[in-house]
This record gives sequence, C-alpha cells and structure tokens, in this order.
Amino acid sequence: MQLLLSLALALACGGLATGCGGGHAGLYSIESVEFMGESYGAADLEALAAATGTDFSADSFYLELKSNGDFIMATGDSSVEGTYEIKGNALTLEYDSSTVSGNIDGNQITISESGTTLIFKK
Repeated sequence: MQLLLSLALALACGGLATGCGGGHAGLYSIESVEFMGESYGAADLEALAAATGTDFSADSFYLELKSNGDFIMATGDSSVEGTYEIKGNALTLEYDSSTVSGNIDGNQITISESGTTLIFKK
C-alpha cells in the first residue's frame, strides 16, 4: 500500500504540461487513483497515508489550471509547475523536459501514465 501512495505521488510530481485554459481553468481535486486494477478514492488515500505514517491530505492533492496556460499540481508538501495546452478533450501538461497527456471530460481530468491513473474533479 505504501508503494501505491509513493507511485501516485511520484507520478504527480514527476512530469507535466503546455497550453491555454479557457473554460477549463480552475481547481481540480483528486477524486481517485487507479493502480494495478484497484481504485482508491480520496478517503482511501488519506487512510493509506495515515497507516504508513505519511503526512497526506486529499485537500492538498490537486491540479490547478490557470487561465494564462500555467498549471500547478500539488501533492501535499511538494508541487510542480508548468504549462498546459487543451485541444478538444486532450490535455497536455509540460514540466521541464517531461510531457504527460490526459483527457478532459466535463469537470473531470484523467491522467494516465505508467499503469497509474489519476482522476481529478472540479
């Protein structure tokens, strides 16, 4: 279980984004993390963190898309910043030399990378 949380946090901090916000700008909170066929909601992630002695609150795990094309992804006491681009329903996040792709469906953003899926809701 500690591995799951570590992987989710590493993915979230590891690489992201490029673009312009428009109507999609805003704060998206973590809804769930899917890993190895299992889905863990925000409450599950908090319980997992408590059980492993990790300082984590679901309120501090979010993705913010700013209207100027910048983003911030926070995972507790760490965060990454970059730029994003939206084309249709496709979201591209760029951070340093990393790029991560996702999908926007209404008020939900889904980002999948290396077998882990992060789902954020506005």
